[in-house]
Amino acid sequence: MLFLAGAAGLVAGAWLSTGEPRFAWHNTTLVVDYARTRWLSALAAALGACLAAWTAPRWWIRLALLGVAAAAAGIGLHRGLYRLEADSVSLVQRGIFGTDRVAWKDVSRVESGPAVAVVWGAPDRQVRIRTGDLLAEDRAILDRTVARRVREANPPR
Repeated sequence: MLFLAGAAGLVAGAWLSTGEPRFAWHNTTLVVDYARTRWLSALAAALGACLAAWTAPRWWIRLALLGVAAAAAGIGLHRGLYRLEADSVSLVQRGIFGTDRVAWKDVSRVESGPAVAVVWGAPDRQVRIRTGDLLAEDRAILDRTVARRVREANPPR
């Protein structure tokens, strides 16, 4: 019975943790992050997988569920720590592996693809923004904000 409860917690948590990040304006700063419910649901999925692994009848099922639990915990931690800020001075992205920052005045180029946007600064600093899971209108907001900030920081001569 505990195995089924853990599996149900895993499925429900995984389903509730899906979705795109939210976009918000704080004065003149664009802030992109995940809602608290998204990352807490991923952590709940990890707990459900741990409960199911604890009560699993076979060792290989336990091992697979512990792998799922580790992945869900990693996703939950990433979503809990993730924050992208585009203020008037710089573009800052914080995540599970640290913080990347590029000042608008140092931007040398911007590369935009279907799944990632890369803002390059000097000396070879970069902020890689995963855009594959963004809604089309959110991607347009991000692209326009980056273009406007680069244009404002680097006026034509």
